[in-house]
Amino acid sequence: MNKFYARFRLFYLNNSIIFIFIALSVMSGILSDKFFSVRNWLNILNNFSVTGIVSCGVALVLIAGGIDLSFGSILACCSVFAAFLEPRSLFLAILLPVLLGVLLGLFNGFIVAKIGANPLITTLGTQWLYFALLMIVTSGNLVQGNSDTPFHFIGHGKIFNIPFPIYFFLGIVLFAWFLSRKTLYGKYLFAHGSNKNALFCSGIDSSHIYMMTFAIMGLLVGIGGVVLSSRLIGVRPTEGGRYLMNVLTAVILGGVSLNGGIGSLVNVMIAVVVLGVIDNSMVLLGVPYKDQQIIRGGIFILSIIYNNYLVNQSEIFRRKSVSQES
Repeated sequence: MNKFYARFRLFYLNNSIIFIFIALSVMSGILSDKFFSVRNWLNILNNFSVTGIVSCGVALVLIAGGIDLSFGSILACCSVFAAFLEPRSLFLAILLPVLLGVLLGLFNGFIVAKIGANPLITTLGTQWLYFALLMIVTSGNLVQGNSDTPFHFIGHGKIFNIPFPIYFFLGIVLFAWFLSRKTLYGKYLFAHGSNKNALFCSGIDSSHIYMMTFAIMGLLVGIGGVVLSSRLIGVRPTEGGRYLMNVLTAVILGGVSLNGGIGSLVNVMIAVVVLGVIDNSMVLLGVPYKDQQIIRGGIFILSIIYNNYLVNQSEIFRRKSVSQES
């Protein structure tokens, strides 16, 4: 009986976000008869596809034991750059913004990993640096693309009647999951978040792993920027700011430890969908915009409390398991 209870508790701790998702879906379905329609679910996934893509990159940095608050500004830079290049070259409008995201993420990683600066303070500074440079370059104006080009298909096209951004979202989640769980880099990633000194003592260049993680985050944010640019056609320099709260909430709600070393990309994906369900339900129920903002702020605070509970309970469970084995 004790073993069964222990296994169930461990399953619950690792997958509690699934129970939250089911409960919210049932409640939303009861409150609105439109909620469980296929069209509505495709809208949820489509609207939160960019949030999901960016969340995967931010989750990897948190798992490594760091944090990057500049992803909103990087997203804005990449999406504006894509909108600027789109009338000139489809190939460059896809390639160069992604490369820009890698370079900006790599710059963050160099300062944090190689110089040893605090990641929170560093990325808070680069967030304003990137945003200020973008405002100077664009003069704060909308950067307009074209709506009748192949680039438009990335954000608005459909394959088998499923919006194309959903494929991007699912593909990035699969890539990030494989990278973190099925590669040697993934083992080093979790090891760096858990005990980077032990990783260094084993002969691994931990700073290189750390810096690479920031670059990968920049890569994923750059891809998100291309999708966002294609969806909006015209992009404002302030566009990335509205993703800050949703992405951080999704990553924290997904159970990624703020101390590093713990996290699941699948749970982060489910958390993104949970946020999409909440937003969608508020729209279907006609909740006023100001009340929506209050609810989002409350969810962010609750997600921090929930995350702290999960991490603490997981640590208690791990210690009991070790003591029983010894």
